[in-house]
Amino acid sequence: MSYDLTGHRLAEHPDFVTVATRAGLRTLLAVAGWPPLALAEHGGPLFAEAARREFVAVSEVSLEAWDAADEAVTELAASILAGEGPRLSFVYLGAVDAVGHVLGAGSAYREAARAADRRVGRLLGAVRSRPSVADEAWTTVVITDHGHLDQGGHGGREPEVATAWAAAAGSGCPAGARRARRYRRGIAAGRAGGYAGAGAAAITRCAAWTSSSRPTRRSWTRCGAATM
Repeated sequence: MSYDLTGHRLAEHPDFVTVATRAGLRTLLAVAGWPPLALAEHGGPLFAEAARREFVAVSEVSLEAWDAADEAVTELAASILAGEGPRLSFVYLGAVDAVGHVLGAGSAYREAARAADRRVGRLLGAVRSRPSVADEAWTTVVITDHGHLDQGGHGGREPEVATAWAAAAGSGCPAGARRARRYRRGIAAGRAGGYAGAGAAAITRCAAWTSSSRPTRRSWTRCGAATM
C-alpha cells in the first residue's frame, strides 16, 4: 500500500479547514508525525490552507517518538486554544495508529488510546479555561479513519479495519444521540471535522459550514460507527 497521495482532487473538493480559512475564519492545523497532512510531501498537504499551521515531526522511528510527538502537539494546541481561540481547529494525534500497526489491537493499543483520550481532555480543558467560554458555542468532533487487525499490520478491507467511530459534543449535538451512516471513502463532517489516523480532533466555535463555504443551520450530530 502506497502512502503517496499525489493525484488527489482536493483542489476541486477542498478540506474543511481550507474552506473555513478562505471564508475568513481564524483556523489552526496542528499535526503530529504524519507529513502529508500538513507538509508538501508525498502528495500533501491534504489540508491546503490554514491561518496557523503547526507540525511536530517524529524524531526517530519508534513508538516512544510517536508518543512524544503527540505530547508536543497537544501542549502546543492547548496553548493556542486557550489563548488565541481559533474559530476552527484540527489536531492530529498519530501514536494510536503507530502502535496498532506495529503491535496490533492488544493492551498496548488500548493504552495508547487512553493516552490519546487524556490528551483530548487537555484540549477540552484548554477551551474551558478561556475567560470568554460562557459566551462561545464550542463543538468538538473526534474521528478515527480506520481500525486495526488484532495481529497488527495495515490490513485492507476487513470489517475491523474499515469500520471507524465518530463522536461529537457541543452546540447542536444532543447528549446520548446515536446515529450511524456508511461512507464510501472516509468520514465527512459538516459542522467541525474530525480525527484521522486513529487520533485527530476538530474543535470549532463557528457556525456550521458546507463545502461551498456558505454557513448553514444544519448541525452535525452523526455519532457511532461508520464503515468506509
